[in-house]
This record gives sequence, structure tokens and C-alpha cells, in this order.
Amino acid sequence: MDIRELDGDELIEHGSTSDSIVAVLARLRDQRAAVRRIVGKIAALEPTARDEAMRILTVLAGLRKLEDVVLEEATHMPVIIDIMQNRVLGPAIRKALKQGRKQGREEGVKEGREEGRQEGVKDGELNLLTRQLEKRFGPLPPWAKRSLAAKSGSELEELSVTIDEATSLKNLLK
Repeated sequence: MDIRELDGDELIEHGSTSDSIVAVLARLRDQRAAVRRIVGKIAALEPTARDEAMRILTVLAGLRKLEDVVLEEATHMPVIIDIMQNRVLGPAIRKALKQGRKQGREEGVKEGREEGRQEGVKDGELNLLTRQLEKRFGPLPPWAKRSLAAKSGSELEELSVTIDEATSLKNLLK
């Protein structure tokens, strides 16, 4: 007997979930509707059984060129699937997450070092410029210290070059 001669709709309607999965190989009046009903039955299974049933359905549906229909209907499956529990996808996702975390840490360390280096350079320039200004103009008033602290490293460097030409602290920091 050829399975294509069996009434697949009857198997889906009155059979078990396993019978319904096999029905995808039989004669079906409306393939999409049949796959939708099969997927609906599979959705009611426990997670482990559901994963196994979906794998079997996908393989059998592939024999009838219905794998795209199964995929479409599975995306509308009325259950929440913990993808991390999937034996195929779970390990791949965990590996990608682990790799992403590692890469993120490495990038964070690199950026942190660069920021620290830039901050250290700015602090050094600020200290040197402050000493030069105090030597030239005496103790710095609070407004001058705030003005210097607000400047970038390149602005501090520029000020240190023009310090000899400044006639007053106000003119230099304006």
C-alpha cells in the first residue's frame, strides 16, 4: 500500500500526535491547513517531546516539499519555546553569547586603557600648565582653575604654547 493513498486528514483528526505527523506524507485536501493542525497538536506537548516532534515533522515534510510551510506555521506556534533548551540551537546560542561577552570585555578593557591614558595625559598637561601659570601670574583664582579643568587635552596643550605671549591670566583663558 502507498501511504499517499491514505486519508491524511482522517489521521490528523482522529489519530495521535505521531499519527498526525506521519499524515504529512499521506493525501491531504489542504496541505497548509493540515500542517497548521499538526503543529497545533505538537504545541500541546511537553518541551522535550515538542522539540523531537518538530524535528520529525520537518524531516517528513521535507519529503513532500512542505518544509517551508512547516517553518511558517511553526513561527505561529501558540507556545513559548525556551530556545536555549533546544539541543541544536541552544549550544550555538550559548557559544555565540560567550564569544560576544568575551569580545565585549576585551573591547571594554582596550577602551578603558585608552580613556585612562588620555585622562592621564590631560592630568599631566593640566598640572604642568597650572605650575607654569602660577609661576608667571601667582596663585590661580578658583575661576581660572575651573576654566582649566574644563578644557580638553589639546586645548591645554595649545595654552601651554601661548603662555609666554599672554599679558594676563584673563586674556589667556578667555
